[in-house]
Amino acid sequence: MRPTPLEQRAQKRIGTILGEKYTLSRVLGVGGMAVVYLATHRNGNRVAVKVLHPELSLDPGLVARFAREGYVANAIDHRGAVRVLDDDVDVDGSPFLVMELLLGETLEERAQRSGGTLPQREVVALAHQLLDVLAAAHAKGVVHRDIKPENLFLTRERELKVLDFGIARLRDDSNAPGTAAGIRIGTPAFMPPEQALGRTEEIDARSDVWAAGATLFTLLSGRLVHEAESAAEIVVRAATQPSPSIASVASNVPPALAAVVDRALAFRREDRFPDARAMQVALAEANVALYAEPVSAAAVGPVPADRDSLSTKITDEIALRETAPYLTDPITGQAVPAPSGKVARAALSTLASDASALGRSSRESMGTPPPVTPITRPPPDPPAPSEREPAVAPEAPKARRASRRAIVAIAMVAAATIATVATVAATRGPGVHGVAAPSASG
Repeated sequence: MRPTPLEQRAQKRIGTILGEKYTLSRVLGVGGMAVVYLATHRNGNRVAVKVLHPELSLDPGLVARFAREGYVANAIDHRGAVRVLDDDVDVDGSPFLVMELLLGETLEERAQRSGGTLPQREVVALAHQLLDVLAAAHAKGVVHRDIKPENLFLTRERELKVLDFGIARLRDDSNAPGTAAGIRIGTPAFMPPEQALGRTEEIDARSDVWAAGATLFTLLSGRLVHEAESAAEIVVRAATQPSPSIASVASNVPPALAAVVDRALAFRREDRFPDARAMQVALAEANVALYAEPVSAAAVGPVPADRDSLSTKITDEIALRETAPYLTDPITGQAVPAPSGKVARAALSTLASDASALGRSSRESMGTPPPVTPITRPPPDPPAPSEREPAVAPEAPKARRASRRAIVAIAMVAAATIATVATVAATRGPGVHGVAAPSASG
């Protein structure tokens, strides 16, 4: 298949030195917001470098959202959160994050390789690790908001890593990008009702508990909690319909394990586990009841040696295809190739408009909402200069780069400040929306 324009542009950076210290050697992933490269620091250390697309670096909001992934992930201070080692701005004004290199596979890839599901004991062991990371995040006032198999990475050492804290919500961070009321952010197939409705003020640790339950549901049954033909239909069902019991779609799941999954997926937040630690305890008790032993990492099978992909997951990562129809990017307003495949059909990561209105209309009429109609070509070229307002003299290249770097620097400082303030607030105050901070021993 021919490479897309984004992929072609990404390849042109190969062999260049980023930030005067990182030599880019291979493209590992290309998405709607960024490119991930395999890179080597001048001291010989191999890392993964995520570079924001240059055209997006002029948007301070996008730059702040991009930068805060590193600050939020590092604030959690848990081995299961991918560490961001450095951040900087290249000479062309593109901000980038430097992350630890992960060798292994995502749980999405692992399940597909195994026929769609994973062994029950392995799922329990992996979920136990996931919930430990979430408990640490919630104690620091961080709600991930996009837990799903694709965002969970299993290393060759059988250690689970949680990816993509780029859309995580910090407590008392109501002004952060993507947290405005009525704006839905995340992946439809793994959204709890309150998130599907765009009720950001209701999103708390129990929202991540629901997504963790949906992840277990999918890995155990091989299907999504709410099956539908489009992402829009999934959102409507998530917002209005209770989840089916996992026993109704996977009769081989033992009652003790099914009870944990079903409670995590309760429609009402009050009926779910109060926090990730409580769910982790319940899962451990179910494991003892089923297998007469504590949860053990030994239950996780090995990662094949040929699985050498690293943390290529990038915020809003989409498989772009040159032949695909075009959709309007909800962030930039520009035309981008539409995604294809299972993830695009059933679990599309997106920013959508007014989910509250969608939820209200779906309750009034449970009919299928009209599908989003893609446009078949990019928007027309800009009007000729004579049809526009008088043009201003273009900036010199050096001045333009300096201006862009200044915008990026301001946005990144703002992201760091938001993360620091929220972390301090979480440390001094109670846990996230009623989630008790763990004791010194926990």
